[in-house]
Amino acid sequence: MQSVVALLVGIISIPSLLLDLPKKIREEFANEGNKNLTVKGLVSTMDNKPIAGANVRLDLLPDTTFTTTSNGGFIFNNVPGQVGEKVRVYVLADGYKPADKYYPLPGPIPIKMEPLPKKENTSFSK
Repeated sequence: MQSVVALLVGIISIPSLLLDLPKKIREEFANEGNKNLTVKGLVSTMDNKPIAGANVRLDLLPDTTFTTTSNGGFIFNNVPGQVGEKVRVYVLADGYKPADKYYPLPGPIPIKMEPLPKKENTSFSK
């Protein structure tokens, strides 16, 4: 008797599970692209020399700034977004023009900085 009841419960619950399955699959795939990503990159001169001490900021993490390492590297963890989505990157470094450009997530992000124009010496010396 118990086997018959167990069999009936199993038979009755199968349609319920099958009806719920497509919804669960859709939910899982909808959340698949939304992740906390790790975004890495390098800040360098136009001739590929690393720029240490540059300040890097992402529009997706407006309250977080990373100062580049001695090799010009930076890394942001837990960046909300989807692979392929574009992130706006802002970079400031002494002696270089500010950089402000969009890059696809998660990178790597290569940032080339242009030097500021050199000021001409306009003082008079005797």
